[in-house]
Amino acid sequence: MSTEFFPSSEAETNEKGEIAFDAGKVHHLENITLDNSKLKLNDIKRTEISDFGNEGFLLKNVLTRDECHSIIEIGEHIGFGKIVGATEQYRSAQRIALDTKKLADILWERIKSHVEDLEFGDDPHLQHIHGIQFQLRVMPFF
Repeated sequence: MSTEFFPSSEAETNEKGEIAFDAGKVHHLENITLDNSKLKLNDIKRTEISDFGNEGFLLKNVLTRDECHSIIEIGEHIGFGKIVGATEQYRSAQRIALDTKKLADILWERIKSHVEDLEFGDDPHLQHIHGIQFQLRVMPFF
């Protein structure tokens, strides 16, 4: 039996069910384009993290270097904001929140073959991953 979803019932979500964040305003961005011709999906590599199994892993080469720089340039143009409570002693503590379903859909198409269904009890409705959250956080790491 499926559990009914109630907005704000998930950890770190607001009353509308949106993921809470601490980077200031969410910037709507739908004019982004990525050049799929420069990325070979076979170049995307999955690396397991410790003993997390399908719940935690690293995917490398999801974006090309040029795509990363383009997204960072968009963030620089809009303006990165300071992460509340973060320190810049060991890394950048700035990010920008982007509301971009288009980019999330592009990323999902690239990574979905590396993601497996997870088991969350007996309910098959809770075992499927259907995409990526479209409110993305971008941090300017190089």
